[in-house]
Amino acid sequence: MEQTPNQPITDETQSTTEKKHTKLSLFLAQEKEKLKDMTPKQKKEYLWEYYRYHALIAIIILILIPVIGNIIYQNTFSTRFYCVIVNDMKNEAAVQTIEKDFVPTLKLSKKEKVAFDSSLQFDPEADDQYNSAAYSKFNLLLNQRQADVMLADKSIFDYFQGQDIFYNLEDFLSAEDIKAYENYFIYGTNSKGEKLPMGIDMSNTKFCKENNLKSTYLLFPVSSHHKEDALNFLHWITK
Repeated sequence: MEQTPNQPITDETQSTTEKKHTKLSLFLAQEKEKLKDMTPKQKKEYLWEYYRYHALIAIIILILIPVIGNIIYQNTFSTRFYCVIVNDMKNEAAVQTIEKDFVPTLKLSKKEKVAFDSSLQFDPEADDQYNSAAYSKFNLLLNQRQADVMLADKSIFDYFQGQDIFYNLEDFLSAEDIKAYENYFIYGTNSKGEKLPMGIDMSNTKFCKENNLKSTYLLFPVSSHHKEDALNFLHWITK
């Protein structure tokens, strides 16, 4: 039977939203009545006893909302250049110098960003859980084509010999660059046992000296897909 304007609203004709609103109003009225005759201390004890988990959930949600929002926002950006510094834990001075002097030369678009990671510590001689995690992260950076340039120490360079993870500089650099940097080449072996230039010694550069950088081998992972930016970084760091 069709409802007329004068027909009383029953449970059957109420919308789901109206029902929820009615229940909520009734619940709040009941709670208000309970609290009315309580002392401040009793009110605190009552609210803590029955609503502490609700409050905790609300706090967690309030904390997570901006975090999740920021993650979603960051995912709208593409990484234009990824620089990894290995075994120079949290060298903020080096990272700040790169951000201040090198990043502006990239002329990033509004949806491009630059990523740095100077937190990676890896000891090839150690066999523990921490180093296993560091090794996994190292491989992840390479396998997912994230790292464009890498500053590492001799131990890292030596450990990854024969694995073909760094460019042969004779294939990566121009003839002009080979001539300019060949005196600083660091030689390693590929999977065939061939001795090839795979790194450049940066120890005498102004950048490494001023920032007390211990990881002075500049390497170019074969997984890099920003070759032009990697070469620009080489030219900048050796100027």
